[in-house]
Amino acid sequence: MNGEASLLKLGTRGSPLAMWQARWAKAALESAHRGLKVEIVEVDSAGDVDLKTPLVQMGAVGIFTKTLEHELLEGRIDLAVHSLKDVPAQLAEGTEIVAVSEREDPRDVIFLREGSSYEDLPVGAKVATGSLRRRAQLRALRPDLEMVALRGNLNTRWRKFEEGQFDAMILAAAGVIRLGWADRISQYIPLEVLLPAVGQGIVGIQTLQESDAAEIVGVIDHAETHARARAERSLLARVAGGCVVPLAGFAELVGDKLRLRARLGSPEGGDLLVAEAAGPVADAMAIGERVGAELLDLGGGEIVAAAKALARRST
Repeated sequence: MNGEASLLKLGTRGSPLAMWQARWAKAALESAHRGLKVEIVEVDSAGDVDLKTPLVQMGAVGIFTKTLEHELLEGRIDLAVHSLKDVPAQLAEGTEIVAVSEREDPRDVIFLREGSSYEDLPVGAKVATGSLRRRAQLRALRPDLEMVALRGNLNTRWRKFEEGQFDAMILAAAGVIRLGWADRISQYIPLEVLLPAVGQGIVGIQTLQESDAAEIVGVIDHAETHARARAERSLLARVAGGCVVPLAGFAELVGDKLRLRARLGSPEGGDLLVAEAAGPVADAMAIGERVGAELLDLGGGEIVAAAKALARRST
């Protein structure tokens, strides 16, 4: 920054969690660069405008990110901040994820009306989640559960829970923690039960490639988390093919190696396809591609085809 004052416009959705992410990015950037000012610009995405239709029925990837990408490409903002799990594998041409935050707790959490564990759910219990990934993994363990679509911000979801519209609600731990609701959690669900979504718990910052903003933002990148994210997003690209699929992927560093685990299954229940691989951190993207290819070889192509057919019927 060379000590000169500068302004960056940061685009974000207006939800409470998105605003938390934007304030984090603003604080991190202004702390890293003397004289820099970051202005937060709220942008409504398609996913924010339509809060009633279940996500799986909206028939498109990137419903929370495409509007922000458009604003970025049009030059009305300099950077966009996202929950990385909402970002499609294919970014808008000419853009890149320049920096990511350190990963928050990647697990899912459950809120229960009664009991203290998902294992306490009675037969036929109604479980609220809008995630195909969670449905596939839960139904593999508990085919008796009734899955209920869940939309809206955290306050709206909590109101529905308190009204008794369902017996349990599952959310990502990261968002609950960041908004100060950790004391309401009934259980942090073990990774062995629910493997997270690709990028879960990570905040990503997107800019135009090789722009001044990209250089400025790169300083706050958390390198370890970014390596894990590259492996997971490479897996997503190999499996999803631009479609919303019931895929779980989680990378972690074990010593000097990167280990990636993945699951793919039908949200209607049945066996889960499981794959994993490990290797040097520098090979993160190749590891993701390898795990993705293994899932497809195990029969994942049929699950992806079914997801694409559902998306076509929903549009």
